Amino acid sequence: KIKKGDLHTPIFLSTNDEFHQLAHSMDEMRKGLLERDHIKKTFSRYVSKPVLDKILEEKAEISLQGESRKITVLFADIRGFTKLAEDLCPEKVVCLLNEYFGYMLDTIFAHKGTLDKFIGDGIMVEFGSPLHDPDQEKRAVNCAIAMQKTIAFLLKKWAEEKKPLLQIGIGIHTGHAIVGNIGTEERMEYTAIGDAVNVAARIEKKTKDFKAPILVSEDTKSAIENDFSWKDLGYVELRGRKQPIKVFTLEQRHFL
Repeated sequence: KIKKGDLHTPIFLSTNDEFHQLAHSMDEMRKGLLERDHIKKTFSRYVSKPVLDKILEEKAEISLQGESRKITVLFADIRGFTKLAEDLCPEKVVCLLNEYFGYMLDTIFAHKGTLDKFIGDGIMVEFGSPLHDPDQEKRAVNCAIAMQKTIAFLLKKWAEEKKPLLQIGIGIHTGHAIVGNIGTEERMEYTAIGDAVNVAARIEKKTKDFKAPILVSEDTKSAIENDFSWKDLGYVELRGRKQPIKVFTLEQRHFL
């Protein structure tokens, strides 16, 4: 049964000899394979293969039940997508989105980001989860820059193909969130919830007001102060928060 992939049948022999020990050892192997299979199924949709391999190697440190940890959250959203969807037939909208998501996912995985979910035309990405990453802030900002460069490439490509041209806004924030498998037994996903997620999403919305391709919170920027050239945009008020938050954008030279 194990050879055929059935890892749910326990192995047990009620004897007082070496066959009992053998059965016990084989059952421990079965449990290990089942756990490995569960982790693989959980993360194969969200991370690149090298990251998945590392997760499988370090499975003891991965919690699927939910834990509080520091992460850096990136939200990317297409500007003016509602009007675009109105002007195109559904088939063309889906085709355009799938191509866009394909390029974005390659970029995210190249920077060791974890895809949390697609939200309509938006993308939520985490850094520092499921594996701890001391460079999460730097990876997130470099990923955002690469995503904007990818859009620039797509604009040239789509212009030649006479397809609609898209612009995206990206918001990044670092903070603590609850990360783990959330949902029911019928439908469950590995995701992050909490204030850090809400702040990142609302910072992304502010990119339209500032006409900035990327907005970064002070919590993220302070960890990588000297790695990039910053432009201070001051404090902004975010819906649902009493205290305003300071945001920064990147100098234009980073996009050249």
